[in-house]
Amino acid sequence: MIATSETEVITEEVGRDCITHFSKRLMAIVKQAGVPAYSLHALRHTFATALLARSTSPKVVQDLLGYSSITVILDLYTASLDDLGREAVESLIITPTSPELRT
Repeated sequence: MIATSETEVITEEVGRDCITHFSKRLMAIVKQAGVPAYSLHALRHTFATALLARSTSPKVVQDLLGYSSITVILDLYTASLDDLGREAVESLIITPTSPELRT
């Protein structure tokens, strides 16, 4: 197997696409296990979003996913975090029944 950081493509020496092979093998394992199937793309997106939701530095996520620019991370993945931001702000709102008002 050949992996080069310049191309971000992983292929076998004979040129067959390893990602396709891996994806098919993964789907077979998932089917056998009886769990919901997700594409590699969806798993990658979920991984990145989960890291960012846990306050992982976007630079770290960029490095882990192999993007050349942090802008891609910020544009693609932070849009998924809008609801989390809204929930964070709403968690600061004190209502008459909030524990903070109990003495």
